Amino acid sequence: MSGMDQYALLLPIVNQAVDFLFDEVRTILKERRGSRARTSQEPHTTSNVVTNKNELSGKVINRDNLIGDEAKELQHCIDQIKQYRKNRRMLEEQIGKVGGRTHASISLLNQLEDTESEIDNWSKKLKELIEKIYGCEISLA
Repeated sequence: MSGMDQYALLLPIVNQAVDFLFDEVRTILKERRGSRARTSQEPHTTSNVVTNKNELSGKVINRDNLIGDEAKELQHCIDQIKQYRKNRRMLEEQIGKVGGRTHASISLLNQLEDTESEIDNWSKKLKELIEKIYGCEISLA
């Protein structure tokens, strides 16, 4: 398969990942920030930082960084985030059924904490992959 054919096949997956990053991951991170107090300062932004899909669409994909594995990695990140979000909703339902966080078992609260951490980890991996593909920093703040 030629480089141009690979690029044509990978572009829709990259676009799906970008949409997911700016729509879903931004929401996830806002939820996460809302549930926890942040103690650190936000990093200083520069002019090379992308903050929305429209700015990113104006950037050129670095084809050297776009290999067949990136498409699989992007899709895997999206799938993992979706699965952990589903798990989080189920855990939140279980916690609600026992009367909220004050009455939930430690193990249930720990599972929720671990699930939220995994959502963060996979979201960061997705963001890093897209930054690598486009060769620019992305801010979801």
